[in-house]
Amino acid sequence: MPSRYIFILLTIICFNMAKAQDTVRTDQPTEVKSMNKISLNLFGITAEREQKVGRITTVNGGLGVFGTYVYGTAIHYNSVTNQITFKKYNDFKFYPVVYGGIKHYYNFKQRIKKGKKTSNNGANYVGLDVMGVFPTLFEDDTLLSSQLNIAPRWGFQRRLGNKGTFEFGIGPAMAFAQGNTYYGATGKIAFSLLL
Repeated sequence: MPSRYIFILLTIICFNMAKAQDTVRTDQPTEVKSMNKISLNLFGITAEREQKVGRITTVNGGLGVFGTYVYGTAIHYNSVTNQITFKKYNDFKFYPVVYGGIKHYYNFKQRIKKGKKTSNNGANYVGLDVMGVFPTLFEDDTLLSSQLNIAPRWGFQRRLGNKGTFEFGIGPAMAFAQGNTYYGATGKIAFSLLL
């Protein structure tokens, strides 16, 4: 008789454990929210607004200052003296930036099923960023010219406590400056405080 009770008890426990794997935690958000942030990036500090425009889509915009390091070598050829000269230059300064973009988040439900927190837009995203850098607003002798950067980006944003986020993103980039187009890579590592 006791073995029957043990069997029934074990059956109930196994059924509840199996059922618990299929349930979704309802206390975690499955859509984005609008947020105001102060972000500390690797190269600067910005104030940003992330505005909800769809269930899992946001547009963001902000302004701030970024540190920029420019290094290069200029090669000059003098046809009169038939001489080649090399001039190395470098520059590190903080410059004003204005940027905007769009993010489409895509894995809220999968994160919730794994028991992860999704508040503060804690999910992966794909997006597009546009940033203007304006060094010549304050200085004339800078090595960097004003430029416009466009970058598709894949990344993720994670919750840090109730009032913070961590964001990481990478992608290819195009920069337009002085009538030329430059190609490269871009990245973002940012810790943000929600206001």
